[in-house]
Amino acid sequence: MVRNKKKTDDLIARLRQREETGMEEFLLKYSPLLRYIIGPILSDPREQEECVSDVAMRVWDKIHQFDETKGSFTTWLTVLTRNMALNRARDGRKSVTESENLEHVMSGKNEPEKMILHQERMEQLKSVLS
Repeated sequence: MVRNKKKTDDLIARLRQREETGMEEFLLKYSPLLRYIIGPILSDPREQEECVSDVAMRVWDKIHQFDETKGSFTTWLTVLTRNMALNRARDGRKSVTESENLEHVMSGKNEPEKMILHQERMEQLKSVLS
């Protein structure tokens, strides 16, 4: 147990010093945990992988905010990962709704101008045929 704590402390120190080998070790050690947390929240495998990458970048950028007196690194990482996955899922639902609305508008349904043009063309066609 003490050995694992020492290895984790060493990893955190290397991340804080911006050592790329620290990030490589982080990804090797913690990617399974990240995927385990993200999996039930995001169903699309591409979204899951993007979220893992986003979490890794967030850890790289925010490692200085980790405070070992407030909790373990694993707890901090778990909360960070869960929140990022939930935010991505929420944003994904918004973008689906927005894209559905955009498709509806772009399809021309319920656009008064197009409806009037269609009616005029139908009337012209009827008059030519008769």
